Amino acid sequence: MPTSWALPDLLATPDVAATASVAELQQAAVDLLATADGVVVESQRALVEAATSAGPVTVGSASVDRDRVTASLAVAVPAADDQVVLRILAASESIGPSVDSLAITATVTGSDVTTTVEPELDRVVVDLGAAAPDGVVLHLDVAYDLPAAEDLAAGGGPAGYGLLADHGDVVTLGHWLPAVVAVPDNDGAVPQWGDLGAFAAGTWVVDVTVPEGTLRTGAVDRATPEGTVRALGFGLRDLAATWFPDGATPTTVAGDGAAAPVVVATSDDGSDDRPVAQVSHDQLVAYAERWGDLPWPELDLVRAPILPAAGMEFPGLVIEDTEYWQPTDVGTEFTLAHEWAHQYFHALVGNGSLSDPVVDEPLAQYLTWRWFLAQDGQAFADGLAARSLSDEGQPDRVAPAQAAADFPDGSTYSVAIYRTAATAWVDAAEAHGVDVVDDAIRQVIADHALGVADVESLLASVEQVSPAVAEDLREAFSTAPG
Repeated sequence: MPTSWALPDLLATPDVAATASVAELQQAAVDLLATADGVVVESQRALVEAATSAGPVTVGSASVDRDRVTASLAVAVPAADDQVVLRILAASESIGPSVDSLAITATVTGSDVTTTVEPELDRVVVDLGAAAPDGVVLHLDVAYDLPAAEDLAAGGGPAGYGLLADHGDVVTLGHWLPAVVAVPDNDGAVPQWGDLGAFAAGTWVVDVTVPEGTLRTGAVDRATPEGTVRALGFGLRDLAATWFPDGATPTTVAGDGAAAPVVVATSDDGSDDRPVAQVSHDQLVAYAERWGDLPWPELDLVRAPILPAAGMEFPGLVIEDTEYWQPTDVGTEFTLAHEWAHQYFHALVGNGSLSDPVVDEPLAQYLTWRWFLAQDGQAFADGLAARSLSDEGQPDRVAPAQAAADFPDGSTYSVAIYRTAATAWVDAAEAHGVDVVDDAIRQVIADHALGVADVESLLASVEQVSPAVAEDLREAFSTAPG
């Protein structure tokens, strides 16, 4: 691993960062973006710089071993009401007994402020006592027991899937550090079929210590002289990581051209991961050509046992379940295409995963269908849509455009979001032309990259290209099928 970048004084430690203002930390992050090599795709530098100058900044250090996670962080929140809501999976009651071990304290300019862990709502609330319209810098100390996979609550959504757990050969660190909720109406309980999200794109500068083995994060990783891994990410909504305590040899497939990302695939058994990395690389190159460059120069793919989820997306990092690590299998290819599509929706274009799940998941399905259409032709894509996207014959079909918690169960949610709403995009392509829908999606990306879209702003972007497509989607999203 290459040697790390030198950091500006304000970003060197959380203790120093906590003495600065939000604006000072944002400017220090912009300065670091200008000097650090290999942290942004050049064609997207202006976009990332704008997001960096306005977004949150997280500076800190973290330590992970088989028993415990500890972290000291300074978090610059650009604007805040009298409370700041933080998401971290360790606060979820689905995490099992480890939730009782979560301890998180906060100070603002050296003074203690009250923090409350609310496991039934999967969140931590920091009470500031008064609104902070110019922003606030929180100094957080976090500690909790790392949950064992066997102790997780069955059916517990993202926590129960094992996104934050010790699986034996691999430790998954999804939503393991607190992130600030940036989308209204996304601070409540997460249903079993929901996901954490709704974070603002910002800067992460975190030094991570593990006692041994191989650590990968969704940021760009470098080794420090002290033996830690420095994760540096710009335009990232969250910082995910995975740790192989017994070590692993990452397989790298370099990008074709300056804009294409490097794909790093990591598993723990010494197998040849190049085929699955190559499939991912090919999909991402095709996505970049069709949807534009992602801003992140390196993307990680990690194998871990997370069923019932086949895969899980984080900004800059995808976890693929162990059973879906077969590059010659169509199911694996579909899952990879879907998870990489999430780098556009909702890593690049953010949305409220609880308030507006109809924004990102159906688009990830459509981008996947679009990949197969270009790769394998119309007949194959039609068959795929009939098998994997159509809601025909599915029970309990409802209108997709509703909050995740308003669906009565996971099956109804899955049909509405992954099938009904996804099929609406496919139907629009068939009715109005694939090129028209492609242009509409590119308009959505142009309008909302590193920002946040809800269903209305999504449709407004589509309407700029094709009012007819926007109207068809609005009807499909808001009306129960049949």
